[in-house]
Amino acid sequence: MTISVKEADADFGVTLARFKQLLAKNEYAKNIVWVMPEDILVTGKRFVYVRVPTPLSNEMRARTKYNEGLAHGRGVLLSAICEIETSTCCCVWYPRRTEEEPQGMWPQDGSAKLSARIGTSRITGKPIRSRLLWALLKLRHLRNKQRLTVLSCFGPLSFRRFILSGLRLDARQSRSRQLPTLDKSCRLIRKWSART
Repeated sequence: MTISVKEADADFGVTLARFKQLLAKNEYAKNIVWVMPEDILVTGKRFVYVRVPTPLSNEMRARTKYNEGLAHGRGVLLSAICEIETSTCCCVWYPRRTEEEPQGMWPQDGSAKLSARIGTSRITGKPIRSRLLWALLKLRHLRNKQRLTVLSCFGPLSFRRFILSGLRLDARQSRSRQLPTLDKSCRLIRKWSART
């Protein structure tokens, strides 16, 4: 479900209040946690991994992105990515270049668009608290980097630095042979963290 917010209501606080109304209407958790691309791992399944706790500076970064997006005049998106525990993980995204502008229902007047998945399109989040487990999952799901655009709020090119990390095909193939070891390590770490 999407809603456009007129440019007259361009204040982040007003837009955030409307966004919270949209989330409540679609039965999302009331507590908003702002996430950045580095806090999310896409699995290619109906869930994502979320690094928790998220940095406290993420809310300020979200406000800054919102203001930058409005200043660029190409529109800005506030989107619910997933739910974890009693929180809704959300992000702010705007197209930096004309090529990045989504086709279709995108505000042509440079205003804000609010978005939340409904029904079966909702994605759940699995919180990851262990730094070691996060590092292992990041290595494991690095091969899913082409799927990062599944999270529409980050857009197709904002993960450019991550996607163009210089990995060659042969490096990916050698890493894929090591995945059973990573799977076993992940299981052991999950088992260990469940005990604590």
